[in-house]
Amino acid sequence: MLSIFDNIIAIMIAGVVILLLFTIQQRSTDFNIEQNSVYSSKKFSLDFAEWLEGDFSLAGTNMDNGDILFSNLVYEGINTKEITFFRDTLNIDPVTFNVDSVRVETRYTLDSSKVLTLPDTTIQLYEVTRYMREELAGGGFSAWNEVGKGPEWVSYFRVNTLNDQGQTVLLEPQTAFFDIAFTLALPNFSSTAYLREFNWATTVNIRRY
Repeated sequence: MLSIFDNIIAIMIAGVVILLLFTIQQRSTDFNIEQNSVYSSKKFSLDFAEWLEGDFSLAGTNMDNGDILFSNLVYEGINTKEITFFRDTLNIDPVTFNVDSVRVETRYTLDSSKVLTLPDTTIQLYEVTRYMREELAGGGFSAWNEVGKGPEWVSYFRVNTLNDQGQTVLLEPQTAFFDIAFTLALPNFSSTAYLREFNWATTVNIRRY
């Protein structure tokens, strides 16, 4: 009789140990999935922010003093809804060595993507889309072409073009300051949500060369 009870107890202990090992293994797997997801999402977001920085640093390239560098700076609440900036590319004739400039316009727009619904609040997320068009030889411009899109978990996007007094201007800005924030919601494997937030803010000097 005691042998039977001993066997039952051993089986119960073995079952508990197996359950604990399975739980630990599952949590480890979930943690690795979470970490990989956060890393890849964060890398994509910061790569996009660096791309923005590089793009804005080209504003005003090869343009004359007095030329308007930015236009359509539209704000919606605290966010920048739309901004357009200009630069010139130089084409050199290999025979005559004449230099012609071609105006290139770049536009960024902020569009709603999805809404995060949390137990106590909601968060509107956006995506930033990049468009470009070029001046045509016969006059006018080509149609706007979509040439890039950022992640769809942008929660804040702000651009200010500033003079040396820190005032917002479009004609002769000395710097362009932009701040972009990302909010990423991942499952925590218990049917609720938690957030990972990170941002990128920098100031880009405007150079006309």
